[in-house]
Amino acid sequence: MSLEEVVDLADKGFSASAGWRSFLDTRIPRTTTKAPPTTFPTPHGAKWNELTIRFLTGDTASVTIRDARLRVSYADMGMARSDNANRSVQWEMLEKFAEGNGYYESGFQSRKESEKQQVSRLRQALKAYFQIDGEPIVRDGQGWKTAFLIRPEGWEEPPEENW
Repeated sequence: MSLEEVVDLADKGFSASAGWRSFLDTRIPRTTTKAPPTTFPTPHGAKWNELTIRFLTGDTASVTIRDARLRVSYADMGMARSDNANRSVQWEMLEKFAEGNGYYESGFQSRKESEKQQVSRLRQALKAYFQIDGEPIVRDGQGWKTAFLIRPEGWEEPPEENW
C-alpha cells in the first residue's frame, strides 16, 4: 500500500483512510471491554461450607447460601470467555468438580500443571463472585476438593433413611 492509500489529509491533520481502517479491522482483534461480573448477594459472615451449587443445565446453576438463592449462568458468575462469550475453562472445571461431587483429580500427568492453573483461576473467580473469605477449593491428596457442596446436572438427593 502506498502512503496515499493509508493516510487521508483532514482539516485538523492526518487520519487513517477508509481502506486502511478496513484492513486493520480484519487483521487486528478489537479490545473488548468486559464488564466485571456482578457479585452474589452473599449474607454477611457466610462461609464456604454454607454454599451449594447445583447445575441445572450446561449453562446455568442454582446457587444457595443460607436464605439467598439465585439461578445464575456462567456469564453471571464472570466465567464467559472474553473473545466469544462462550463458557470459559473455569466453568468447565466447575462442572468437573460437580461430576465428582466436589472432588477432582487429573487423570493425566501431562495435564497436571495446566489443570493446577485452571483450579487457581477458578478459585479467583469464585472468590470474586461470592466475596467469601478463605479458600473455596483445597488440595486433597492427588486432587482438589471444594469447601462447598456442588452437584451435577440431574442430581437427585437420595431419600432420607428412616431409622
